[in-house]
Amino acid sequence: MKTLLLFVMFTMLIAGCSSPEQNSTAAREQQPPPSIIRDAGEGRSGQIRLSPEQVNTLKIKTFTADTARVAFPLSIPAVAEAAPDYLSIISAPIEGIINKIYAHEGDRVKKGQLIMEMESLEFARILGDFFTSEANLRFSAEQLERVKQLYAKKIKSKKELQEANTQYIQATTARNAYRAQLNALGITEADLQTWRQQSSLHAHLPIRSAIDGIISEHMADLGQAVQRYQRLGKIINNGMVLVRGYAAPEDGIFIRRGVSAVVSRRSDPQTGITTSVHSYVPALDEQNRSIVVITYVGNPPEWLSPGRNVRLTLMARPDQPVISIPARAVIDDGNKKAVFVR
Repeated sequence: MKTLLLFVMFTMLIAGCSSPEQNSTAAREQQPPPSIIRDAGEGRSGQIRLSPEQVNTLKIKTFTADTARVAFPLSIPAVAEAAPDYLSIISAPIEGIINKIYAHEGDRVKKGQLIMEMESLEFARILGDFFTSEANLRFSAEQLERVKQLYAKKIKSKKELQEANTQYIQATTARNAYRAQLNALGITEADLQTWRQQSSLHAHLPIRSAIDGIISEHMADLGQAVQRYQRLGKIINNGMVLVRGYAAPEDGIFIRRGVSAVVSRRSDPQTGITTSVHSYVPALDEQNRSIVVITYVGNPPEWLSPGRNVRLTLMARPDQPVISIPARAVIDDGNKKAVFVR
């Protein structure tokens, strides 16, 4: 019984000693920063009164805080990517075998420049059908003209004229269909003219660059068999880059299309390129849980390279008036910030 009584008294003593300290800690968390606490009597905690001489000595300046729609910089992380119209994927338009390669990874190419050639049985069949359809079209045109002349002399009947005209239309349709297939394969009229002049037809399917740029990816080897639409490489033009920024959800109210923005490199934050917000996605990005901001930047002498991390600083402007306070008027007191108000 004596042991139980001593244990209860010891427990009460500990509780009595710890309670004031916890209350004191909670009270300190609600107090103003230590630098502005003054023992000035009840109702005057957090107030500082200065005489005119003290104001002049300390050179204190004041200003009137008012509500207004002010712009402020909003800096968010971003990454540079290749712009949509400045990126081209090299693909095999048809099944075949790579038999010639004229440009490799790292080479600079021009739009329309020949990159590689393919041998393809399917391409040879389409090309042969096209030249056959051209011959049939010429014959049908000559036949139609001859029947027209004979019909004018009452030698051919109207039915024969209609049949000749139908054969001409069919030949024209067939020729156009094969030409459309060659267009889909990237064959130009200059290519066809060259093959027309050859005594023996051994045409290779040319693969050309769609844009000016540098081959950043090369996935084809000499003699490699490729399938239709197989990826063979990639060409990038760094003259224009897309900058994709990631803003916090609470900052979404400040983002608007057309807002001025500055793109800067983390290694050189003082130097940047001015642009504007092209678009933004109001829904959160699934991977980063952020609002995606899209801008386009003209890239002078390839200042940025796709894949590089950058900073995107937006000039945010709230829809509603706010009270703005200069940063120099804010006192940093450790973990808390204070503003003196008169």
